[in-house]
Order: sequence, then structure tokens, then C-alpha cells
Amino acid sequence: AQALSAGVAHGYEEAIAILKEMEQIYPNDKEMLFLMGDFLYHTGQYVSASKYLEKTLAIDPLFSGAIQHLSWTFLELREYTRVLELSKRLVSVSPSSDHYYQLGFAYEAAGDFEGGLRFLHQAAALQLHARRRRPQHVDGVRVREQQRVAAGAAAAVALRRAASQVALQ
Repeated sequence: AQALSAGVAHGYEEAIAILKEMEQIYPNDKEMLFLMGDFLYHTGQYVSASKYLEKTLAIDPLFSGAIQHLSWTFLELREYTRVLELSKRLVSVSPSSDHYYQLGFAYEAAGDFEGGLRFLHQAAALQLHARRRRPQHVDGVRVREQQRVAAGAAAAVALRRAASQVALQ
């Protein structure tokens, strides 16, 4: 709690210092390791972040937040094969529409535009299914906005695919 409060009030650097002290006492605390990886990620220290997030997953391989943050970290490090591997794992652990979006973009980053489109469409379908199951008074504006984002993302992937095919000719 102290590290989180420091992160909010004073920035990540102070929170990282507190977490390093905590690490001396609780070296295998998954929440502390995750927060360290998260804060290092947000300060652009991607290699260090990946080490802490990997330690977190060694303790709890199903920790979806750590899987997601590690995939984002590898995206920053341009390790697209790892991004795709982790995004697949994330969907298997937590199959939400947001995670399917991430998987679609991971396929695209790895150069598989068709795979990317397939999972972006699957994410949009999950959102539509969830929308139909909710009462009408639930925030339909957010769902419509996410559907517009999904359509825009699919169009962007299709354009990039077409541009890369033209470039190859």
C-alpha cells in the first residue's frame, strides 16, 4: 500500500525505491514483484520490467495482469514473437474482448495480418454478445464506442496489409 501511495503521490521512482526495500524482506511476494515490473514498465525500463514480470509469472503462471504487462513490455522491446506467445496465453487464461483485441494486434505486429483480422473480429463479436446479454440501461455508449474502435482497428489492419502487399510487388 505504501508503494502504491508513493506512486500516486510522488511518481514511480519513489515507489520503485520502496519496492526495492520490500524486495529484501519479501523476495517472492508476487504482488510486490508485479508492481515493481509495472512501475519499471511505466518508467521505460523495459528490460528490468521484464525480469520482474517473469519472476511474477514463475510464482503464478495464471496471473493475467503480469502476462498482459509482460506482453506490452516485449512489444516495447520489439520482441514480436514473445508478444504473440504471451497474448495467446493471456486469451487462454482470461478470454475477454480486450484480450482478443490485444491478440489481434499481436498477430499484426508479428506480420500475420490475416490472423490479426480474425482475432479483431472475434473481439468485436464478443463485445456484441456481451452487449446483448446486458440490460438495456447499461452503458451502451461505451459498447458502441468500442465497436467503432474495433471497426477502425480492423480497417487499419486491412490497410496495413494492403500497403505491405503493394510494397512487396
